[in-house]
Amino acid sequence: MSFIASYVFIMFVLIILAIVFLLFIFYPMYYKSKVNRSFTDGKPIKTIEPVTLYGAILLGILIFIGVSTLSSIRNLNYEVLNLTGQVQRVEFDNNRLHNEILELSGDVEIALYKNSYIQYVEYEIIEAVEGETDVYSVKLTFSLSEKSIDQTITLFVESNDETQTFDLSNTTVRQFTIIEFELTTDYNIYVEVDDGTDTTIRDIQSFNLYQYLVSRFRVYVDMDTMGDNVTTEYYIENNWDNVSEGIPENGLKIREVSVVVKENGNIIIDEVYTTPNVRTTNYELYSRLYQTDVETPFSGSWEIIIIITDEYGIEYSNMPIQR
Repeated sequence: MSFIASYVFIMFVLIILAIVFLLFIFYPMYYKSKVNRSFTDGKPIKTIEPVTLYGAILLGILIFIGVSTLSSIRNLNYEVLNLTGQVQRVEFDNNRLHNEILELSGDVEIALYKNSYIQYVEYEIIEAVEGETDVYSVKLTFSLSEKSIDQTITLFVESNDETQTFDLSNTTVRQFTIIEFELTTDYNIYVEVDDGTDTTIRDIQSFNLYQYLVSRFRVYVDMDTMGDNVTTEYYIENNWDNVSEGIPENGLKIREVSVVVKENGNIIIDEVYTTPNVRTTNYELYSRLYQTDVETPFSGSWEIIIIITDEYGIEYSNMPIQR
C-alpha cells in the first residue's frame, strides 16, 4: 500500500471515530447538561433529543442508500443494455465472419473445381471377379474438364502392391473405365497430363471400396433398462443412388440382416431378417424392437452385434453406430 493510500485510509478512520465520538459520547453528555441547566433555570428544552437525532440520521442514511441503490440499478441496467448491445454486435460480426468464410470456402472450391481435370468420379460395382476373393469389377464414370481435350491423359490407380494404368480419350470429357478393386485395399487415383511439353500429376483422390459402400448405411441402436426388463431397438437405413446402364439393379440392396444380442457374453437373441420394414426404389429400412426379461435387475455388459449382407455377398460389420 502506498503512503498516500495509507494516509487517506488513516484520515478516513479518524473521521469515522470523530463522528462516532461526537454522536454517541459527546452529544449525549451535552444534551444531559443542557437538560439539567434548563430544568434548574426553569426554561424550555430546545436541544434535540439523542433518539430523535439518531432517528433523523438513520432516516437520512436510508434515503441516501435508497437513492444510491436506485442510481446503481439504473447504471447497472444501462451497463446490461450496453453489454447486450456489444454481445449482439459480436454475434453479428461472428455471423458475418462465418458467412464470409463460407463464401471464401465456396470460392476456393469453385476455383479448385475449375482448375481440376477430374470434375467428378462415380463408382459402381458390376460383379465379383471370378476366382478371386473380395475382388470386384467397378465401373468408374467420370467427367474431365474441357482443358483435357487434345492432351494425352493417363489414369493411374495405385495401391501398395501395384499400379494400374489406363489411357483416357482426349476427344470427350465424359467417359468410363472398368477397374478391379480389392474390397479393403486403400487406393490413390489420379491422372497424369501430358500437354506435349511437360507431364504433370493432377487431382489425387483416395479410395477404399469397403468404406465407400459402408457410407450408404445409417445404423441406430438404442437400449433402455427398467428393472428386470431390457428394451433393445435398432434401425438400419440403406440409401443409394440410381444405378447407370449395365449395373445390377439389386446389387446394393440388403440380402439379410443378422442380429445377435448378448448379456454378459451369453446369446439371448440370434435372428436373421430378409424382409425390410420399408422399401422404395433406392431406400430400405430394417427395424426391430426386442423386450427381454432378465432374472435380476440388469447389470454387467449388454452387446448387440449387427451384420449386414448385400446382394453382392459383401458382409458389413463394425459399422459406426449412432445412438
